[in-house]
Amino acid sequence: AGGIIQGTARAVSDGSYKPGIVGTAACLLAADGQDKDCLKALNLVPGWADDQSPYRSELTGIVGSLTLILALCHSFDIQEGSVTLALDGEAAMKQAMVQADKNIPLKVTQKHFDLLQVCRSLSRKLPVRIKWRWVESHQREKGVVSLDWWAQMNDWCDHNAKIFGKHCHTYPMVPRTKLFGETVVISVDGNKMSHTSVDDL
Repeated sequence: AGGIIQGTARAVSDGSYKPGIVGTAACLLAADGQDKDCLKALNLVPGWADDQSPYRSELTGIVGSLTLILALCHSFDIQEGSVTLALDGEAAMKQAMVQADKNIPLKVTQKHFDLLQVCRSLSRKLPVRIKWRWVESHQREKGVVSLDWWAQMNDWCDHNAKIFGKHCHTYPMVPRTKLFGETVVISVDGNKMSHTSVDDL
């Protein structure tokens, strides 16, 4: 909690995806770059097989990070501060940054509308500022010998999201149920949609 108030807190997330298997994500929250007892979480990507993608897994990691931050803010009555949130999914990060801007409209036809509106909802609920940071993925595999803290934590998230995915490979896809922070739910013929189009209506 002190790290959030002082502005030294750091969050990192990463998603994992394999066709035909439920997607997974991992995230962590640290007080600073010296924190050896980070708050860590793993989660499943919501939706059916046709919803799954690497991008959706990255968004799920962001949602996990924002949820952890919001939970700490509520638990410790934090009213100010900041957290630097890092990930290697540049497209997902840019969309999450956009969702923090209430003046930019969100359309139900956008892919992964459900998770994007959750990113927007959680960002608005947070009493602290989120500072976004991109981190290059798979640096170790690219031959980088000395990884900085961000790269090490990204490596941890990538590794553990994949391990969690192997444990969950027999799990059924998480149904399209209403998500925490989801304010608009779209259903067609009783089936909840992650987004919609004119053809669906």
